[in-house]
Amino acid sequence: MRCRGRFSQFDTLSFEASMAGQGIIKEFEETFAQWLGVKYAVSVPSGTFALYIALKAVGVSSGDEVIVPAYDWYAATAAVLHCNAVPIFSDIDERTYTLDPKSVEERISHNTKAIITTHLYGHPADMPELQKIAYDHNVFLIEDAAQALGAVCDGKKVGAWGDLACFSFGAGKILSCGEGGIIVTNNEELYERVTSLCHHPLRQRWEGMVVNPFALKASLNPLAAKFLMEKWQDLEKFLEERREAFQKLNEVLIETNGILLPVFIREGCLHGCYRFSPFVKRAKLRDRVIENLLKLGVPACHGFPEEPLPQTLRRALELGQLSWHPFPEKLLASTELCCPVSERVCRTTVMLDWTLGRTPKGLASFRDAVLLTSEQLRQKKDIGQGKRSPKFIRQER
Repeated sequence: MRCRGRFSQFDTLSFEASMAGQGIIKEFEETFAQWLGVKYAVSVPSGTFALYIALKAVGVSSGDEVIVPAYDWYAATAAVLHCNAVPIFSDIDERTYTLDPKSVEERISHNTKAIITTHLYGHPADMPELQKIAYDHNVFLIEDAAQALGAVCDGKKVGAWGDLACFSFGAGKILSCGEGGIIVTNNEELYERVTSLCHHPLRQRWEGMVVNPFALKASLNPLAAKFLMEKWQDLEKFLEERREAFQKLNEVLIETNGILLPVFIREGCLHGCYRFSPFVKRAKLRDRVIENLLKLGVPACHGFPEEPLPQTLRRALELGQLSWHPFPEKLLASTELCCPVSERVCRTTVMLDWTLGRTPKGLASFRDAVLLTSEQLRQKKDIGQGKRSPKFIRQER
């Protein structure tokens, strides 16, 4: 049986080859690994599943503790929970939305098996510090780089720092096939563990591994891999376009010095530019700022974690959604961990449409909307005269 159209070259043999990790699957994995600067890559059906398999590969099991950000999308915490492990919420750096190494040091214990750091919105986390903490405490470091394709930290691409890293090709990602993911590593033993956990025995045998016949057989669909390879040739162009748009939007915020603070970019880093996410100067004004911007034709909304994850976890426990988890008391204790920065950021983050920065017309409408919103709030004496914006670093391209 053959497919029609652009994928007509795909036949039964192509799909059988992909089960053994050959053909288009091998081509995509090798292309991705080479581009990122790592030795191994294993494609999987989704970014969340990638995190789950990564945790299993480093030996996370029932009752183990895994440090995760308190301000984050749900995926990392969900992966920990489905390993019957306990998420230990750590606070974030307010400027970058990513794990604060000092908070991680405070939360780490002899029960900690791994740290998951999420490069949220495309902000690179402080990988040198987190890597040092993981090494000093002999725990595994896993990067959730689902939103940070192309981000760079201290000269090294995000995803090349941890023991394992996970990327997503889900809807809305810079490189998307609708749904998909990939796990990368420089460690051969971890690569073999990942493969034996989720890829077909044919692939395991082909690569000379001791075959695990009970693998979940959850590889990326070869049609998805083909689609990703076709989009791959435009990846650098996509990244450059976003970086230029982000930079122009940030320059507007610096120029206007109004109610919105520009996106911070740490020196030596490149932002992944997944979401343009400035702060409002005062939390109580956030909803009014968003309302004003929408009225003026500028797409705006809250950051997608509208509450810290400890609160979300507590509600899930109260609703019985985690009744299957063997350690409800430990989960409840985790919800009581104090993460004041995460709580504050939930009230101050604004998410804006990055495509406004692509055209002079979009930039002009954005500038006018920010100026008008700031002026209206000043007239109501809700904000004072603008203060100097935090350090903004022009991204080197």
